[in-house]
Amino acid sequence: MARDLWEFFNMTGDAQQKNRVRVALPEKFEDVKHVMEVGTARHSVPDSIRPMEWLEENGLCLDNIRPDDSTIPQAGKGAFATRFLERGQVIAPAPLVQLRRKDMEVYDSDDIRKKKAKTWRDGTQLLLNYCFGHAESSILLFPYAPVVNYINHGDSIEANAFIRWSAHEGNKRKLLLRTPDELNDSEHAGLMLEFVAKRDIEVGEEVLVDYGEEWQEAWEKYLEEWKPPLDEEDVAYVNPEVLNDIMVPVRTVEEQEEDPYPENIQTLCFVGPFDEKKGEKTKKTDEWGEGYDWTFYHNMYFTNKKGYPCDIVARDGEDLAGYQSVEPDGSHYIAKVYKRKKSKKPLIVRKVPRRAIEFYDRKYQSDLFLRTAFRHEIGLPTKMLPKAWRDVNV
Repeated sequence: MARDLWEFFNMTGDAQQKNRVRVALPEKFEDVKHVMEVGTARHSVPDSIRPMEWLEENGLCLDNIRPDDSTIPQAGKGAFATRFLERGQVIAPAPLVQLRRKDMEVYDSDDIRKKKAKTWRDGTQLLLNYCFGHAESSILLFPYAPVVNYINHGDSIEANAFIRWSAHEGNKRKLLLRTPDELNDSEHAGLMLEFVAKRDIEVGEEVLVDYGEEWQEAWEKYLEEWKPPLDEEDVAYVNPEVLNDIMVPVRTVEEQEEDPYPENIQTLCFVGPFDEKKGEKTKKTDEWGEGYDWTFYHNMYFTNKKGYPCDIVARDGEDLAGYQSVEPDGSHYIAKVYKRKKSKKPLIVRKVPRRAIEFYDRKYQSDLFLRTAFRHEIGLPTKMLPKAWRDVNV
């Protein structure tokens, strides 16, 4: 009876229904009992759960490092050991996507709508900074394992880790024998590096690898020749943290007509999860529109998720009791807050203290995305470069 029902489901129904039913059924009737015990999903992927012994022999640990603020000036984030790592221990695997150097080039055009428009090279993608490469090859290797892209540079003395080709079966070493053009035609990635402890690394210690002499020289030259870049109005780029640190008064929209901020700067207002019912007591309409008074809430400043793009339309001379402004005259601000993503109508918030307004980079306009920003691949040691990849004459 049960077998007849199983065969019936396989034979009846339209194509769409039959496909859905068939996917949920096992290949053999004899497996139906097992499906009923573990479920169709578990049965369809029988190797999804492995014993600890198998994992210890075949698995790769991904949680030996975590991201945090780097100990290196100007480096941003870094990777830190979550546990003690012995010399020679694999810190993290790094599966790789093979790319070509020319794929990193950025182009611009005087009119992208025209086929015969004038185009020119206008920089290099930020992705290059996270790729491994060698001057004698057009191949670039981008690692896509968790956290490994946070591992910063340390010279040959400071570095406590190094890279090597992985001995894991997941590393398709046959790809090392292919030419760059052949790799370019590959439908799948398959190469894998691994980061290895050069010496014992303590818990909480930042993991560093040597990016190579070429990278070091390029970085030192960049620092020596660096000049503040200008925008289209010849206004120098300003890091928003500089404005936040000195707590300067925020210019109103009207004031910015005479004295604008650089193009990269935007203001965010921390207004929190506003409840209109609770705001009824302060609700009023004036020349700016319908709005409410700013209110403080716990943990307001611990996440920029509660910061919303805003325009400062005026300074309010009144002082909000209990939230003294850093302004010399004790003033607060009236802001148009663009809190609702689907609505272009801003929320008017009054009595916003200066400390609830911060400067941020606009999307894709931080110093990382400047055309003059540092761009250089991480050095792949010469001893690791396959002969088949050497297609560039140096």
